[in-house]
Amino acid sequence: MTESKPNGSPAEFPAEQPVERKRHWVRRFIIKCVTFYFVVAVLVAVFQRSLIYVPFQVDRITVADAGHLAGRTEHVTVVASVGTTLNGWKVRSPGERQRTILYCPGNAANRINRVSTLDILSENGSEIFLFDYRGYGENAGTPSEEAIAEDMRTIWNWLTTEQGIPPEEIVVYGQSLGGGVAVRLVSDLAAEQISPGGLLLVSTFSSMVDAASNRFPWLPVSLLLLDRFPSEDRIGKITCPILHIHGARDRIVPIRLGEKLFARAPKGSRNKVERKFVTLPLAGHNDILQSSREAFRAAALEFLAQVGRGE
Repeated sequence: MTESKPNGSPAEFPAEQPVERKRHWVRRFIIKCVTFYFVVAVLVAVFQRSLIYVPFQVDRITVADAGHLAGRTEHVTVVASVGTTLNGWKVRSPGERQRTILYCPGNAANRINRVSTLDILSENGSEIFLFDYRGYGENAGTPSEEAIAEDMRTIWNWLTTEQGIPPEEIVVYGQSLGGGVAVRLVSDLAAEQISPGGLLLVSTFSSMVDAASNRFPWLPVSLLLLDRFPSEDRIGKITCPILHIHGARDRIVPIRLGEKLFARAPKGSRNKVERKFVTLPLAGHNDILQSSREAFRAAALEFLAQVGRGE
C-alpha cells in the first residue's frame, strides 16, 4: 500500500536520500582537504630548514677543487664560537690587492660551485674570502639564521683583527639567501658605527617571508617561518655604497622582491656613491653567468672599482 500525503498524493521522502548522500560526501571531502592542508602545513613547519638550507656535504674540499683558480687559492679556517671549524678559501687577485671581498653564498651547494663567480670578482684587484656555512661542504653543524649571522660576524672579526684588513677595504657580497646574510652583517656593523667599503647584492629578497610566500602562496608562511631574514627592515641602517643586481626572469626570487628591498635602501652613502640597481633582462635566478655573464661582470667590476679602497 502506497503512503500518501494528506492531499492523497504519493509521499516524496525517498527523493531526499540522494541529496543527503551528496551533502555527506561534500562534508567528507571538505574534512579531507582541511586535514591534508593541515598535515602539509605541519610538515613544512617541522622541516622548513631542510627546505631553506640545501647543503652539498662532502668529506673534504681541497684547493684543487678550485680548478683553474687553484694556483691563487689557499685553504683557510676560522673557529666559530661554538667550536665548529668553518672551512673556506682565500682567492688572491692576479694583480695587486686593492680590496677584499667577503662572500656570503646562497642556500645550496658549496664553495666548489662558486668558482666561476670567484673568477670574475677577483679580476680587478679583489682578494676573496669564501667560507661555507656550518653544515655545508665539510663543515659540521646545523645552519640557521642566527647561527650563520654569528659565524659571519666571527669571520668579519677574524678578517679585521687577525688578518689586519681595515673595514673600509672590505666589500660584503651576498647572493640569494646570502644577501639576507650580508644585509644582516652590514646592518649589525652599522649599529656599531662600523662601515665596510661596500655591499654587493645579487638576486636577493626583501625578506624570507616574502620569498617563501611567493614559493608557497597557499601556506600561512608568516606564521610558520622561523628564519625570516627581514632585510627590508635592516637595510635602511646601512651607510656604505650598495649595488643590487637581479635577473628579470627570476622565478625563485622575483625581481619585484629585489626592487622592494632596494626601495628601502639609503639613496646615498658615506662616500657619496649612490645606490644602484642593475636589471639583467635575460637572467633567471641560477643562470646569471650562463645568460648574462658580461653584463654581470661589467656591473660588478664597475662597482668594485669605486669602493673598498679605504676612502
